[in-house]
Amino acid sequence: MPCNIKTLPGGGYAIICGRTAQERCFYCGRPSEILCDYPVAANTSGTCDKPCCRLCSKRVAPDRDYCDGHAKQEAL
Repeated sequence: MPCNIKTLPGGGYAIICGRTAQERCFYCGRPSEILCDYPVAANTSGTCDKPCCRLCSKRVAPDRDYCDGHAKQEAL
């Protein structure tokens, strides 16, 4: 459970802990397990980063997964 420290007016602080919403697969809505690693120069990370579950992604190399759309594009 992640926690954040917030500074309060007057110099105090609060520690707030709670659950964060899990990102969902772009294609099917299941919980996301990976981000697409397809190269995209326009993104600051250099990759697509579309959230995907294991069923809607394709492993193309060790530690390299493509979203369904980019896996199909690569196959053409």
